[in-house]
Amino acid sequence: MKYLKYLLLISILFFPIKVKALISFDCSELVKPGNDIICNIKSDDNITYFEGTLNVDSRGVYFGSNPGTGFTSDSIKTDLKFKSTGGKDVATSFIHVPNTIKTNTIFKLNLSNIKYILKGAEKTQNTLNVEVSIGDATTKPITTTKPNTNDGTKTSGESLHLKTLNIEGQDISFSKFKFTYDLTVLYEVENLLITAEAASEDISVAIPEETTLEVGENEIIITLTNNEGESSVYTIKVKRLNEGEVIRELSTDATLKSVSFAPYKVDFSPNTFNYKIEIDSKTTEISVTAVPKSEYASYEVIGNTDLSDGSIIKIEVTAEDGTIINYDFHISVKQNIFEEYRLYIIIAGALILVLLIIVIIIKSNNKKKKNKAKSSKTPAKKEPTKTPGATPKKIAPSKPAMPKTPPTPEVEVLDL
Repeated sequence: MKYLKYLLLISILFFPIKVKALISFDCSELVKPGNDIICNIKSDDNITYFEGTLNVDSRGVYFGSNPGTGFTSDSIKTDLKFKSTGGKDVATSFIHVPNTIKTNTIFKLNLSNIKYILKGAEKTQNTLNVEVSIGDATTKPITTTKPNTNDGTKTSGESLHLKTLNIEGQDISFSKFKFTYDLTVLYEVENLLITAEAASEDISVAIPEETTLEVGENEIIITLTNNEGESSVYTIKVKRLNEGEVIRELSTDATLKSVSFAPYKVDFSPNTFNYKIEIDSKTTEISVTAVPKSEYASYEVIGNTDLSDGSIIKIEVTAEDGTIINYDFHISVKQNIFEEYRLYIIIAGALILVLLIIVIIIKSNNKKKKNKAKSSKTPAKKEPTKTPGATPKKIAPSKPAMPKTPPTPEVEVLDL
């Protein structure tokens, strides 16, 4: 039994222990009306993908989210999705508290539907809830910058917004928190008349004088600047069609026509969104090919690296109008304990062999010591004594019987 504890200790030291990263969601504790709530999403281990739903108090206005270090994202929607080469600071989100909100109230926010990829495997986590007090005290200093989805100049401190933005003859569904607009016009439209008004008097608005459109893609930048030299920009992306082209409705189709996972077979159906694929233990990546139904849709393969049991390969299909559909392919690995733990088995086997050799040596030495002690105490054996005068009886050998002589015949003598 005393050797068993050493064996258990060896197993603990050399066999792997699997860990799980944890996502945290922290927001400003106290915010004045008219300011922004800043929320940080972090992981305690490097992850390569994150998604979750940010649920904002209905009285607040979601401003957007900045990707964290090493992360990228093209969306300012509350359905957050971030990709990374590996990082811990996932994102910083901004929620504006209107001036009309009374002090001594509570804003409730939460982060739900949390999914992330850690070392090739998709993980989930329960909803995270926070409460933010709306009060008179000033907020804590903020070191992050506000999001700006057009990659223009970012601002710190108070937000620089437009109060109105109008384009003659066009509907752009303006929102002061929306900084990028997409617009398609007919070939006949050569110029755009744009008017804009800042949200406050100390903000100047610069609109390009020339808005003559070329056929194809155009970009119009509206720059806002305050008295402190901080700035923000609104971007209008205009596509001017070729002569004879007509404006059509954007496609909403985000389904796949077909998909292949060479060399593995998948019984695919466009309206089925979850599948199972069994791979061998040596496969870490699969060759994936997908074909969207719509020629205007695009797709992205997520999680197809460092595959292991429990990994999920996600194909994210984006329609022309921004609609997104996900197809999830759940990976299971054929069990091969020796392959998976070969190194640990070899190490453990070697250590057990060394332990057995040590035990045998110890037992052998103990046995020699006992035999030596025993031989020094045992008396010499005495030779057995013979009884005097006793002689062994000799038995005379029996003589063989002589063969009987046949009788001599009588001879009669005649007198002549």
